[in-house]
Amino acid sequence: MAHCRLALQTLAIGAGLGIANLLVNYGMAAWKPLINEQMLSRWAQFHPWSVVVSGPILEEIAFRLVFLGALAWIAARFTDNHATIASVALGVSALLFGVAHIFYGGVDDPLYVVGMAVKSSAAGLLLGWVFWRRGLPYSIACHCTANAAHLLLMPALFNVYPRY
Repeated sequence: MAHCRLALQTLAIGAGLGIANLLVNYGMAAWKPLINEQMLSRWAQFHPWSVVVSGPILEEIAFRLVFLGALAWIAARFTDNHATIASVALGVSALLFGVAHIFYGGVDDPLYVVGMAVKSSAAGLLLGWVFWRRGLPYSIACHCTANAAHLLLMPALFNVYPRY
């Protein structure tokens, strides 16, 4: 029963994260029409499988399991304080996650680049927290749900349907 409750909470966190991400994208697109055009053309290139399944799995393994785990191990060489270890590992891995997402964007506008880095770093903190507290399967489920919510609700805000 506890696993079921944790799974439902994780899916709710993921759905909320996906909606928040979509709303930030909508705000940036509403601010500058060029961002809107470039976002839509970029999103049309992604396949749902890579957005909802394979991408999140690979990112969670790389950024949470490998980077966050390695950063925690390195931080533990300098301190025994568990809060400091967690903070450093979560913060640095989230920052790396945010910077990596700049290159996914394909939009050459400074507002979008900064927005992508900030929102992805915030998402990295939340996904890292889920990983730290619950484990890799939960962070994968959360990330997949976030991307699925974004993909499913995108047509409602952007009046566009991805081609797949």
